[in-house]
Amino acid sequence: MEYETSNNTHHPHYPGNPTPNSLSVRRVTVLCDHESEVFICVWNPTHDLLASGSG
Repeated sequence: MEYETSNNTHHPHYPGNPTPNSLSVRRVTVLCDHESEVFICVWNPTHDLLASGSG
């Protein structure tokens, strides 16, 4: 699986951000039900919930 990264992903104030090499394969998800490009995703670790939006 390929990952697209940018320099904005690893902001110095957020040292806990995962890098592509530290992601667990079992936790990778493909968002299939959107009818257009996904512009935002938000994860709630308390309830293990991912919200996404497209437009």
